Amino acid sequence: KNVKFSATPNNFLNDRTTLHIPELMIQCNDLILHGSLKDVPTLHKISGKFRTKNIHLKIPKGLMEDSEIQSTLEQIGIWNNSITIRLIEIDIEMINEFTAEIALKLNTPFLRALATGKLDIRQSKMTTDIHLRNSKVEIKPISLGLKTWIKKWERDKRKSLKRKGSTIILRLDGPIFSPSILMD
Repeated sequence: KNVKFSATPNNFLNDRTTLHIPELMIQCNDLILHGSLKDVPTLHKISGKFRTKNIHLKIPKGLMEDSEIQSTLEQIGIWNNSITIRLIEIDIEMINEFTAEIALKLNTPFLRALATGKLDIRQSKMTTDIHLRNSKVEIKPISLGLKTWIKKWERDKRKSLKRKGSTIILRLDGPIFSPSILMD
């Protein structure tokens, strides 16, 4: 409870970054691993939960002076070089070494998101490939800048994202770090 990190590159106080995590919970049940101490173990089963509340990240003044970073942060509604993430919650249920179900909740001042889906997992001694399958993400943009950015993306791509009221509903499929948005 109450973890705090700070980094001050070259002792320049204006470049200090601070990360404060007042509440962190990691729960793991039914964990089954297989392997030796020399290799990366194969994960066969896990039921777990990760939850943190009120993470506070203070961005250094020098970084905020970079016009591209400043523009991006202002667009999502961050003016005071400080971000608070109200909630990150991840639930995972790994059925076997190849399949898992995952749920994610994210609550920030500029958006709320809820994601659910299945993971296809391929594990080897050197790498692990994870693909999203039948995944659904609901995003409720809160900040005006983020809403504007999404509308501009839709105009530029000539696509309309599916909505239910003000909530954007996405279906994702593919590699976890570069999935494709499936359009209906």
